[in-house]
Amino acid sequence: MSISYSRIVPLLLIAIFPGCLPTACAAAETPQEQASALVSKADSETSVIFPEKNEKALADYTSAIKLDPENVKAYWGRAKLYQQEGWRPGASIKAEADFGKAISLDPENDRIYHDRGVFYQEAGETEKAYSDFDKAAELAPYNLFNPLARAELDKELGRFQDEINDRKKVAELGNAGRIYDQIYLTDALTDAGELEEALKVSEETLTAARKDGDPGTIADALARRARVLGLQGNTKGETADFDEALRLAKTSVLAYMDVPLCRLARGAAAERRSDWKRAQDEYTAGLAEGKMRKAQLLVGRSVALAKTGSTAKAQIDLSAAIKEDKSDAANEITHRLLMDKNNLQLLTMRAQAFIALGRYKRAIPDLMALLSTPSPDISQLKLLAQCQMYTGQPLEAEASLLLALGYDKEDTPLNRLSLALAMAAQDKDDAAQTEAQRALPKATKADIQNALRQTKQVQAVMPDVPAVGTIRGLFEKAYAKAR
Repeated sequence: MSISYSRIVPLLLIAIFPGCLPTACAAAETPQEQASALVSKADSETSVIFPEKNEKALADYTSAIKLDPENVKAYWGRAKLYQQEGWRPGASIKAEADFGKAISLDPENDRIYHDRGVFYQEAGETEKAYSDFDKAAELAPYNLFNPLARAELDKELGRFQDEINDRKKVAELGNAGRIYDQIYLTDALTDAGELEEALKVSEETLTAARKDGDPGTIADALARRARVLGLQGNTKGETADFDEALRLAKTSVLAYMDVPLCRLARGAAAERRSDWKRAQDEYTAGLAEGKMRKAQLLVGRSVALAKTGSTAKAQIDLSAAIKEDKSDAANEITHRLLMDKNNLQLLTMRAQAFIALGRYKRAIPDLMALLSTPSPDISQLKLLAQCQMYTGQPLEAEASLLLALGYDKEDTPLNRLSLALAMAAQDKDDAAQTEAQRALPKATKADIQNALRQTKQVQAVMPDVPAVGTIRGLFEKAYAKAR
């Protein structure tokens, strides 16, 4: 039987060039396929460096969910994006809801539990974070990132023994071949005061690092042993290790990162000896020599400056640290507070860092601690009230504002407008409007704008309270007239 060229040529063309099929013959994309394509696109758009791209990513995740309401990755991706954009009104509530939906659709996915645990950790929901990390570890017992995340939470909370156990688990899962797992175990042992074991692990780690041959890794291992030796009173050994560590860090391919890390360690050692001038010099050198860890170096230098009475310069450095990297600054301050719990300056700055990050719940305990001191800064009451409102606690916010208003210098139109908002959030419509009407004639345009910003944030957290919408309308009219 013969086959005509008129039939075989099209078949050959289709085999060689499948794209030449007529579009009418191609199967139409299903909603699920369109949703998956949008999720992939959104994943590529999400950016920490260029946050303006996140608007498009957010829209794509939302469109994907409309096309396929059971697309796990769409909820998961959007949750992480809301988490990243924590400063947005209502972002934390939306993130928690999306994480919950993703888990309900894929309850065996350990990575979603892990990511929600990180979200809860950042929000200060410690027990929820531990629960999620434990669940992630149960679902994936050989995934070292689950005990690693728990170890980081242990470190943040000063649970040193728990951290040691988790670090050992990480090292075990990493087959003891990951040098930095051993380095961080050394840190945990040192923080817990188990110096003999810390020295043993640090020496084993240093041997492995020298065998590996990377100058930066050797420098990190040397800095860890130097810290242990210093705490044991071996000043000569500490100095020798630190000197070698700095020399090697400067020869590293990643010197811009390794040198600042070494300077941080040397500065911390100087602080332990109360050599504040040397500490300042180490942190200043780190800022000049590298491009990384600037927030941590600035926090360190601010502490050293404060200890020598340079309060104004210390405040400038702490503000610069928060501007440089809010999250790094908050983490560095948290670590320092484990060793210096009563440092009011650090408590103040950590509260500010948490507020800048949109972690209002985490700022509240710091502000409460500051206000319980013998000579409290009453202006902190305004920040406390703001955090309470943004976390759905309008009754407590009203109490804080009434306390602030009891002081003449705090009886300002803006604080009165904030009080009206706190009343509105409790659905006290008449009282809220009365308070607002009293304050608005004296309020500046900036005051009203500030009050509007607060109102939008509260409305995102408490969208179903009618009085909040009413007070927002009142503020918007006043703002329009103020123009």
